[in-house]
Amino acid sequence: MKKLLIPILAMVLALGIAIPVSANGPYDLIADGRDEALDVGSVTVAQSGSNLIVTIATDYLDYELVETHVHVAMSYLDLPQTGSGNPKIGHFDYSSEHDPMAGDVTSKQYAIPLSSYGLTYVVVHADVYSATSLIPGTIDEYGRYETAWVDGDDFDGRNWAMYITFVTTAP
Repeated sequence: MKKLLIPILAMVLALGIAIPVSANGPYDLIADGRDEALDVGSVTVAQSGSNLIVTIATDYLDYELVETHVHVAMSYLDLPQTGSGNPKIGHFDYSSEHDPMAGDVTSKQYAIPLSSYGLTYVVVHADVYSATSLIPGTIDEYGRYETAWVDGDDFDGRNWAMYITFVTTAP
């Protein structure tokens, strides 16, 4: 379904048809790869004037954010990637570290200035932590750390990293 929407949106943009855009999502924040596909939270994307607002939240059990990374581009090819199509998280434009031991960090919001408008690619990655888990055998003395991605379209590489698209309009 999502692969069908992208060409339709491209055609709508090419024809200059106005689409009112304010918010998309929430999208699931998926941890632990495709095997378990544990939904640990949500990602919402909204446009506010000339800013794209990306909110990452954990809302499953007691998962907290450890690190968050966001990158926004106007083309899939402009997303930071290796030659084999895996995302380069260290090259994302926006990132934050959070200390779960210092207190609950269950949400992070980024306001990203837009310089262009149209079909926009958004990548959201997070490292999450839980001191408890409902999955037997997954907790050690340090708790459970997982990597998480916004639930969307797959990158071309050999991993389970994902991205979403969002249509932005000039304010």
